[in-house]
Amino acid sequence: MQRRAFTLVELLVVITIVALLVALLLPALRQAREAARSVQCAVEFRQVGLAVETYAMEYRGILPYGYWPAHSPN
Repeated sequence: MQRRAFTLVELLVVITIVALLVALLLPALRQAREAARSVQCAVEFRQVGLAVETYAMEYRGILPYGYWPAHSPN
């Protein structure tokens, strides 16, 4: 039984098909990545809100305050 190797044309066709599939899937992957970042941002906001709520419950309803130094004129 003689083994038959792939021809150059067959390999080029396969490479072209793979390249087309990748080109079709990249926009969908980009959209999925953006959706994941959006969900991650919402989760982080929720965590901050829960932390502030927990702090307020521990300290008789007093919310934590932030400190921003005043901008000094040059």
